[in-house]
Amino acid sequence: ALASQPRFAPDVELRGEQAAYVLYTSGSTGAPKGVVVPHRALAHLVDSAARRYQLDAGDRVLQLSSLGFDVAAEEIFPTLAAGGAIVPWTKSDPASAADLSAFVDRNQISVVNLPAPLWHDWVASLSESPSPLPPSLRLVVVGGDEVSPASLRDWRRAYPSAPAWLHAYGVIEATVTSTVDDGATLSPDAARVLIGRPLDGVTALVLDAAGDPALAGQVGELHLGGLGVARGYLDRPGLTAERFVPDRFAARPGARLYRTGDRARLLPDGALELLGRDDQQVKLAGHRVELGEVEAALLSHPSVDDVAVTVCRDGEPSLCAYVVANEDDDPLDGEALRSFLAERLPGYMLPRIFVPVASLPLAEEMLEGAA
Repeated sequence: ALASQPRFAPDVELRGEQAAYVLYTSGSTGAPKGVVVPHRALAHLVDSAARRYQLDAGDRVLQLSSLGFDVAAEEIFPTLAAGGAIVPWTKSDPASAADLSAFVDRNQISVVNLPAPLWHDWVASLSESPSPLPPSLRLVVVGGDEVSPASLRDWRRAYPSAPAWLHAYGVIEATVTSTVDDGATLSPDAARVLIGRPLDGVTALVLDAAGDPALAGQVGELHLGGLGVARGYLDRPGLTAERFVPDRFAARPGARLYRTGDRARLLPDGALELLGRDDQQVKLAGHRVELGEVEAALLSHPSVDDVAVTVCRDGEPSLCAYVVANEDDDPLDGEALRSFLAERLPGYMLPRIFVPVASLPLAEEMLEGAA
């Protein structure tokens, strides 16, 4: 079938601002947001990631992410542009630490890009059954969620001559990866692994409430700029204008900054430290989840009167829903609610636990109780 296809490039004119793909991410009002990523941004990712990861024709890169997850673009396109090979994860089950190591070894994979929870599991498995890393592996990239400093210390102790390791940070709206850190300066008492410095062609600014650059050590909102910034949200001009703002610090006309909503600070040596968020957005298994979207979906159930969704941290972080039933209805069944939500939300946004409650405290009641 391949041999029958033409061996020349198709006669299609592409411009930088034309859409390359649209990926949806959780929205706070119950409506997912479609992020329009143009060819200009994808081409920038191909160039910057290939150079930072030093990809070449000898690399075999694991494609672990599904095509509905933005990291897949970083696994596929920079690898192919560098002449390397992509090796798709072929098992139907999600990767486990043991299966992952065996798969990498068997397929002579040289580069892996792992969600932080899976890498944490890999590190935890070392204490149970220490084993050498696959000799083909030269680079481990970890991202999509907060990285544990304790896990990085354990990794370094277990593998003192381990392959290169990078902590990657990014958002869909700035095309996958914007900053990386190798963890080399991690202090023994560090509470966080830094997100490091921007890739070539990326601007990462910490701005205060007035939109001015924050001083070193001062906490502000992280803004991302450069060629990787997406076009905006599909058919959401108001939200696009709110989150994609003019970049008054850029020399390029029309340049914009994406307001990440992440709190950060710039350290004296120029590295960036991420400090969490002020809103209801959380990260679960590398996916951004707006708790308000889960709550809105649950409130559309005819038997639900009120709901609050939060993150449970007994073990692997997951969602918990506290649900108030309508007075005239029977007690709510957790499995029935989960089935209801499964028709409206992706699997990673489904609460693990549903807790029936008589009522939810309001902010005013909580303040009075505190007083």
